[in-house]
Amino acid sequence: PKPAAAASHQPRPAASKRLWIGLILVIMAALTFAFMLVFANLAYSRGTDPMTVSMVRNGVGAVVMAGLLFVAGQSMRLPPRETMIALALGLVLGVQTYGLLGAVGFISVSLTVLIFYTYPILVAVTNRVLFGEPITPTRAIAMVVTSVGLGLALLGTGGTVDGDWRGIALAMMGALTLTACFVGTGHYLAGRDNRVVMLHMMIAMGLGFVLAWS
Repeated sequence: PKPAAAASHQPRPAASKRLWIGLILVIMAALTFAFMLVFANLAYSRGTDPMTVSMVRNGVGAVVMAGLLFVAGQSMRLPPRETMIALALGLVLGVQTYGLLGAVGFISVSLTVLIFYTYPILVAVTNRVLFGEPITPTRAIAMVVTSVGLGLALLGTGGTVDGDWRGIALAMMGALTLTACFVGTGHYLAGRDNRVVMLHMMIAMGLGFVLAWS
Protein backbone atom coordinates (compact mmCIF):
# COMPACT_ATOMS: atom_id res chain seq x y z
CA PRO A 1 0.00 0.00 0.00
CA LYS A 2 1.00 3.62 -0.50
CA PRO A 3 2.77 5.19 2.48
CA ALA A 4 0.06 7.86 2.78
CA ALA A 5 -2.68 5.23 2.81
CA ALA A 6 -0.82 3.15 5.37
CA ALA A 7 -0.28 6.19 7.55
CA SER A 8 -4.00 7.00 7.44
CA HIS A 9 -4.71 3.75 9.26
CA GLN A 10 -2.25 4.52 12.05
CA PRO A 11 -3.81 5.85 15.27
CA ARG A 12 -3.13 9.52 15.80
CA PRO A 13 -0.99 10.02 18.93
CA ALA A 14 -2.84 13.19 19.92
CA ALA A 15 -6.28 11.56 19.56
CA SER A 16 -5.11 8.48 21.47
CA LYS A 17 -3.74 10.66 24.27
CA ARG A 18 -6.98 12.64 24.51
CA LEU A 19 -8.94 9.38 24.69
CA TRP A 20 -6.86 8.09 27.59
CA ILE A 21 -7.07 11.41 29.40
CA GLY A 22 -10.84 11.36 28.93
CA LEU A 23 -11.12 7.83 30.29
CA ILE A 24 -9.01 8.71 33.32
CA LEU A 25 -11.13 11.79 34.02
CA VAL A 26 -14.35 9.75 33.75
CA ILE A 27 -13.01 7.18 36.23
CA MET A 28 -11.90 9.93 38.59
CA ALA A 29 -15.32 11.58 38.35
CA ALA A 30 -17.08 8.29 39.12
CA LEU A 31 -14.85 7.61 42.11
CA THR A 32 -15.15 11.10 43.57
CA PHE A 33 -18.92 11.05 43.05
CA ALA A 34 -19.19 7.78 45.00
CA PHE A 35 -16.97 9.12 47.79
CA MET A 36 -19.01 12.34 47.92
CA LEU A 37 -22.17 10.48 48.92
CA VAL A 38 -20.34 8.26 51.42
CA PHE A 39 -18.64 11.24 53.07
CA ALA A 40 -21.87 13.23 53.05
CA ASN A 41 -23.57 10.41 54.96
CA LEU A 42 -20.63 10.37 57.38
CA ALA A 43 -20.90 14.14 57.84
CA TYR A 44 -24.59 13.81 58.72
CA SER A 45 -23.77 11.24 61.37
CA ARG A 46 -21.43 13.85 62.93
CA GLY A 47 -24.18 16.45 63.19
CA THR A 48 -24.10 18.53 60.00
CA ASP A 49 -26.92 18.91 57.47
CA PRO A 50 -27.40 18.82 53.66
CA MET A 51 -27.47 22.60 53.30
CA THR A 52 -24.09 23.02 55.02
CA VAL A 53 -22.52 20.20 53.02
CA SER A 54 -23.89 21.68 49.79
CA MET A 55 -22.58 25.16 50.59
CA VAL A 56 -19.09 23.95 51.50
CA ARG A 57 -18.90 21.60 48.50
CA ASN A 58 -20.01 24.33 46.10
CA GLY A 59 -17.78 27.00 47.63
CA VAL A 60 -14.65 24.88 47.42
CA GLY A 61 -15.53 23.82 43.87
CA ALA A 62 -16.04 27.41 42.71
CA VAL A 63 -12.71 28.56 44.18
CA VAL A 64 -10.84 25.63 42.62
CA MET A 65 -12.49 26.14 39.22
CA ALA A 66 -11.75 29.88 39.24
CA GLY A 67 -8.15 29.14 40.18
CA LEU A 68 -7.72 26.64 37.36
CA LEU A 69 -9.17 29.08 34.82
CA PHE A 70 -6.91 31.86 36.12
CA VAL A 71 -3.79 29.70 35.89
CA ALA A 72 -4.77 28.60 32.38
CA GLY A 73 -5.27 32.22 31.33
CA GLN A 74 -8.85 31.44 30.30
CA SER A 75 -11.43 34.23 30.25
CA MET A 76 -14.17 33.68 32.82
CA ARG A 77 -16.78 35.69 30.92
CA LEU A 78 -19.75 34.58 28.87
CA PRO A 79 -21.97 36.66 26.55
CA PRO A 80 -24.95 38.24 28.39
CA ARG A 81 -27.55 35.75 27.11
CA GLU A 82 -25.42 32.72 27.93
CA THR A 83 -24.57 34.24 31.33
CA MET A 84 -28.25 34.42 32.27
CA ILE A 85 -28.88 30.88 31.06
CA ALA A 86 -25.88 29.53 32.98
CA LEU A 87 -26.94 31.33 36.17
CA ALA A 88 -30.50 30.03 35.85
CA LEU A 89 -29.26 26.48 35.29
CA GLY A 90 -26.97 26.95 38.29
CA LEU A 91 -30.02 27.46 40.50
CA VAL A 92 -31.52 24.29 39.06
CA LEU A 93 -28.25 22.46 39.70
CA GLY A 94 -28.38 23.71 43.28
CA VAL A 95 -31.72 21.94 43.71
CA GLN A 96 -30.12 18.81 42.24
CA THR A 97 -27.20 19.01 44.67
CA TYR A 98 -29.47 19.49 47.66
CA GLY A 99 -31.73 16.65 46.55
CA LEU A 100 -28.87 14.23 46.03
CA LEU A 101 -27.03 15.05 49.25
CA GLY A 102 -30.26 15.30 51.21
CA ALA A 103 -31.46 11.89 50.05
CA VAL A 104 -28.66 10.01 51.81
CA GLY A 105 -29.90 11.46 55.08
CA PHE A 106 -33.08 9.40 54.73
CA ILE A 107 -32.19 6.38 52.58
CA SER A 108 -29.10 4.32 51.89
CA VAL A 109 -26.38 5.49 49.52
CA SER A 110 -27.02 2.48 47.27
CA LEU A 111 -30.74 3.27 46.93
CA THR A 112 -29.94 6.94 46.32
CA VAL A 113 -27.59 6.04 43.49
CA LEU A 114 -30.11 3.52 42.10
CA ILE A 115 -32.78 6.22 41.80
CA PHE A 116 -30.46 9.03 40.77
CA TYR A 117 -28.93 7.12 37.87
CA THR A 118 -32.19 7.03 36.00
CA TYR A 119 -31.18 10.47 34.70
CA PRO A 120 -29.34 9.25 31.53
CA ILE A 121 -32.57 7.64 30.35
CA LEU A 122 -34.51 10.77 31.26
CA VAL A 123 -32.06 12.94 29.29
CA ALA A 124 -32.41 10.79 26.16
CA VAL A 125 -36.21 10.72 26.37
CA THR A 126 -36.46 14.47 27.08
CA ASN A 127 -34.23 15.35 24.12
CA ARG A 128 -36.33 13.10 21.92
CA VAL A 129 -39.66 14.56 23.03
CA LEU A 130 -38.69 18.24 23.17
CA PHE A 131 -36.13 18.55 20.39
CA GLY A 132 -36.72 15.51 18.20
CA GLU A 133 -33.19 14.29 18.85
CA PRO A 134 -32.93 10.72 17.57
CA ILE A 135 -32.16 7.90 19.96
CA THR A 136 -29.25 6.31 18.10
CA PRO A 137 -28.48 2.59 18.35
CA THR A 138 -25.59 3.40 20.68
CA ARG A 139 -27.85 5.40 22.98
CA ALA A 140 -30.54 2.73 22.82
CA ILE A 141 -28.02 0.08 23.87
CA ALA A 142 -26.78 2.33 26.67
CA MET A 143 -30.35 2.82 27.89
CA VAL A 144 -30.97 -0.93 27.87
CA VAL A 145 -27.73 -1.61 29.73
CA THR A 146 -28.59 1.08 32.27
CA SER A 147 -32.07 -0.38 32.78
CA VAL A 148 -30.67 -3.87 33.21
CA GLY A 149 -28.11 -2.58 35.70
CA LEU A 150 -30.79 -0.79 37.71
CA GLY A 151 -32.94 -3.91 37.63
CA LEU A 152 -30.09 -6.08 38.89
CA ALA A 153 -29.39 -3.60 41.66
CA LEU A 154 -33.06 -3.71 42.65
CA LEU A 155 -33.02 -7.51 42.65
CA GLY A 156 -30.07 -7.31 44.99
CA THR A 157 -32.36 -5.63 47.50
CA GLY A 158 -34.84 -8.50 47.25
CA GLY A 159 -36.99 -6.70 44.68
CA THR A 160 -38.32 -4.19 47.17
CA VAL A 161 -37.62 -0.50 47.66
CA ASP A 162 -37.54 -0.08 51.41
CA GLY A 163 -36.81 3.50 52.33
CA ASP A 164 -38.15 6.78 53.63
CA TRP A 165 -40.35 8.42 51.00
CA ARG A 166 -38.57 11.73 51.65
CA GLY A 167 -35.25 10.26 50.60
CA ILE A 168 -36.79 8.67 47.52
CA ALA A 169 -38.43 11.99 46.56
CA LEU A 170 -35.18 13.91 47.05
CA ALA A 171 -33.19 11.44 44.94
CA MET A 172 -35.81 11.60 42.18
CA MET A 173 -35.76 15.40 42.38
CA GLY A 174 -32.00 15.21 41.91
CA ALA A 175 -32.39 13.04 38.83
CA LEU A 176 -35.04 15.30 37.28
CA THR A 177 -33.16 18.55 37.90
CA LEU A 178 -29.88 17.11 36.60
CA THR A 179 -31.78 16.06 33.48
CA ALA A 180 -32.90 19.67 33.06
CA CYS A 181 -29.30 20.87 33.45
CA PHE A 182 -27.92 18.45 30.88
CA VAL A 183 -30.65 19.25 28.38
CA GLY A 184 -30.31 22.99 28.97
CA THR A 185 -26.53 23.12 28.64
CA GLY A 186 -26.55 20.80 25.65
CA HIS A 187 -29.00 22.91 23.66
CA TYR A 188 -28.44 26.46 24.87
CA LEU A 189 -24.77 26.55 25.89
CA ALA A 190 -23.26 24.27 23.28
CA GLY A 191 -19.86 25.41 22.07
CA ARG A 192 -19.03 27.36 25.22
CA ASP A 193 -16.15 26.37 27.48
CA ASN A 194 -17.68 23.91 29.95
CA ARG A 195 -15.37 25.10 32.72
CA VAL A 196 -16.55 28.70 32.38
CA VAL A 197 -20.18 27.58 32.21
CA MET A 198 -19.70 25.47 35.34
CA LEU A 199 -18.11 28.39 37.19
CA HIS A 200 -21.15 30.57 36.48
CA MET A 201 -23.44 27.77 37.58
CA MET A 202 -21.51 27.30 40.83
CA ILE A 203 -21.68 31.04 41.53
CA ALA A 204 -25.46 30.93 41.14
CA MET A 205 -25.62 27.80 43.28
CA GLY A 206 -23.57 29.44 46.00
CA LEU A 207 -25.75 32.54 46.09
CA GLY A 208 -28.85 30.35 46.16
CA PHE A 209 -27.55 28.31 49.10
CA VAL A 210 -26.56 31.45 51.02
CA LEU A 211 -30.03 32.97 50.53
CA ALA A 212 -31.76 29.71 51.48
CA TRP A 213 -29.53 29.24 54.54
CA SER A 214 -29.86 32.82 55.82
